[in-house]
Formats: sequence, structure tokens, C-alpha cells
Amino acid sequence: PPPLEAPLDPQRLDALVTQGWTSRTGFLGDGLARAALAEARALRADDALHPAGVSRDALRDASVRGDHIAWLSRIPDAPALAAAWSRFAALRDQLNRTLWLGLTDQEVQIACYPGDGTGYARHVDALQGSLNRRITAICYLNAAWQPAHGGALRLWTPGGEVVIETGVLYTSPSPHD
Repeated sequence: PPPLEAPLDPQRLDALVTQGWTSRTGFLGDGLARAALAEARALRADDALHPAGVSRDALRDASVRGDHIAWLSRIPDAPALAAAWSRFAALRDQLNRTLWLGLTDQEVQIACYPGDGTGYARHVDALQGSLNRRITAICYLNAAWQPAHGGALRLWTPGGEVVIETGVLYTSPSPHD
């Protein structure tokens, strides 16, 4: 397969800096995205995903967060998901090279929303008082997704609400949030 392009082009890097977010499609490439989706579905079928927690205490409250997750670092024998991890590492490395962020760690999780109105209530990705989460990257693997299915991401910015229906979103939370 042909090599993947850089995670972010110069225009998207500029948008990340100036507006705090950007999006792009094709982050994993079609073949890797399909393979990662198949592995994520297999994890779900094998009950390898568990209800997600909320906050540092990992409280489980389905009215706030209704997804089921697994951390990629804890998933054995999933080559496509391991390749997705590497793609996020390439993004981290690019941001370090171009924006001098000094990112050293990354956490990558699979999140599956089972439908029936489940979602994730409005929240700030960086825990209050914590500077450990500087960038959030979300990669949608929804096959044949349509807006009528629901589940669009709503990003609350100083300029207003931005709705992301597909692709990848990168956002840098304010340390004051």
C-alpha cells in the first residue's frame, strides 16, 4: 500500500494553532480504517469493552457517558489497532516537531456507543487542574454513517458551537478550563 500522508498538512496545523481545532478525513487510510473497525467490532462481540467511567474516580454513570471502551495498550493480537496506535504516535511526533509541544505520552482508546440515545454529555477533556492532556484526537470508524444516525460531536469553542460529523478532530483544551 502507498505510504500515508503526514497526519496534518500546514493549513490544518495553522488552524489548530489559530482556532484551537481542525479536522480531516482519511486519517488512517481506507484499508487500515476498515481493518481497525473489524477488530473493534470483534472486541465488542467478545465483550472485551467495558462501560466507560467519568472523571478521575472513574464513576460509571450512563446518563453522562454511555459508551463502552478498551485502551489500545491493553489489547493483544490486534494488528490494525496497533497500526492505528502508530498513526496517532506519528501525529504526536509531528506536533512535537512543528509546534514544540513536548508530548511524551499518549493514550488511545476504542469507544463504542451502542445506540439507543447513548452519548457523552458536554465536558472538558482535560481534567481541572491537570496539564497532562494537551491534545485530543478523535478518529471515527463509523461505516456508512449518516447524520440521521445521531452521534455527531459538538465542539464548544469561544466562537460558538462546531458540529463534527465525520473525520478526525484535534483540539487543544485551555489550561484554564
